[in-house]
Amino acid sequence: MISKLLARISKNNKFLKVIAIVAITIIPYSNTFFWSFVGDDPSFIVKWEQIKPPVQFVQLLKGQVPSEHQGTYRPLRSLYYVITQTIFHENPTYYHIFALSIYIICTLLVYKLVKQLGRNENVAFITTILFATHPIHTESISFITTSFDIVGIIWGILAILFYTQPKRNLIQYALSLCFFILAIFSYEITLIIPIILLFYHLLLDEKKFSLGLKMLPLIPFFYFIIFYFFIRINLLAIPSRGGYINNNPLLSLQFSLKQIPIYLSEVFIPYHIGLDHFIPPDIHTYNLPQYLASSFLSIQAWDLYGIISIFLLLIYLMSIFKLRKRNGLISFLLAWILISLLPILNIFPGYLIMFEKYLFFGSIASCFIVAILLDKIKFIKIKKIALLWLILIPILIIFITLTFIRNFDWKTDVSLWQATARQSPNNAMVWYQLGSAYQQQQQYENAIRAYQKAISLNDSMYFVHTNLGISYYLINDPQNATAQLEIAINQFQKAKEAYLYLAKIYLDYQDFGKAIKYLSDILDLEPEFSEAKDQLLETYNSLGNLLSKTGQYQPARE
Repeated sequence: MISKLLARISKNNKFLKVIAIVAITIIPYSNTFFWSFVGDDPSFIVKWEQIKPPVQFVQLLKGQVPSEHQGTYRPLRSLYYVITQTIFHENPTYYHIFALSIYIICTLLVYKLVKQLGRNENVAFITTILFATHPIHTESISFITTSFDIVGIIWGILAILFYTQPKRNLIQYALSLCFFILAIFSYEITLIIPIILLFYHLLLDEKKFSLGLKMLPLIPFFYFIIFYFFIRINLLAIPSRGGYINNNPLLSLQFSLKQIPIYLSEVFIPYHIGLDHFIPPDIHTYNLPQYLASSFLSIQAWDLYGIISIFLLLIYLMSIFKLRKRNGLISFLLAWILISLLPILNIFPGYLIMFEKYLFFGSIASCFIVAILLDKIKFIKIKKIALLWLILIPILIIFITLTFIRNFDWKTDVSLWQATARQSPNNAMVWYQLGSAYQQQQQYENAIRAYQKAISLNDSMYFVHTNLGISYYLINDPQNATAQLEIAINQFQKAKEAYLYLAKIYLDYQDFGKAIKYLSDILDLEPEFSEAKDQLLETYNSLGNLLSKTGQYQPARE
């Protein structure tokens, strides 16, 4: 019955198609409306004072973001936060509705773009419903902070849509350029759009001009890329988010080559949906650069998996080249997927953890390819039912089910990191994040167990010892708290929170000398640490009050 309904919709009324697409997009995310803020959401929505009245527009346009997220320049995205903060305030339900609304708009634009490029209604419809239900999009939609990046993707799709009009006029070209500008200042991943359009000219453009004349309209697009980097680097001095892994370009290249097969496989077959990914023989991608570097340095520079990765990449590149004349559209789409990975690989300075949200743009092309292949079997029937629908319906059911189930992981920080810990029980960073989530919810016993698990896997993370010590302090276990906080200081001399809580412990014991010593030590290392300044003042006041009560303190006479 479902197959007959979808078949009828795909052949007939355009309005019915739109209704079907919207409904299919909503179904997998219908369980997210009452989820809370998770991850970075509080930093961007609740704690970011610059987006609240009086709005600091100048600072936002200069690229100001919450302190822990330095290294990006998305000024228009900041303005989107201002608008939503004004309308929604801090109600998570409204933000989840906003995220899904943005996704619906994006999905409908994908339908329009695919129909234009593929010139096939059936392919466009199949592509769109695959895209709407694809499980790798959960991170982009259920995670509110990331959903704001989708606005940039929408501008990017519109830029491609207007640029690739069969009989593009000057107005459509101008609109394409304007949407591209909006895209790059909303989400820098869209900087690759001119390269995608370059391959469009190489592989799909049927205009009877020389290649040079065809590509001439792309020049302004590349000028605006230069303009973007000029503003970001020369005027505002906004660096990338870190450098090469271990300051080693070769190590970063090695990591990038091993990322590619995982990314390419997940846009087609989402077999592993999660925050952490595994690279053989023993590398977890959700990690800090220094620990990732140590993992890479512990294995051979080019192990078996590295060689296989290079081999698979060469096959992929050869497929693009071989198909350029036989099937230019699939060749173009394969190129689109690979190009969409360029900003998220670590071949450029700026460490990026592997996240599924980065595959959103490339998944348009992967769904397009699958739809083309399925469309080729639409005339084959088994018991009067097209083989196309016998294959597509189970895929849709699997996609919707996986997406719906994955959304439960995004309900709270605790549920998110519990799910990640189940998938990656040997990743110390994951257990640290789970402990932090428990600690935020004041579940200190659970936090302690999670931190202990993290330390059992990697005992060199000073911040885990710090948080474990704080948790012990908060359950009134000063002995274990002191031991863990001192380990943290021994591992990292500037472990600020460790000094602060050691001072609190000694202040509780009224050992003012040691409390003052720890606070003075950290202020010597970090003179602008305001919490330590406040704590030091409080310590001196407490000491003064004590001396005054015992008669050992006399105020100075004028």
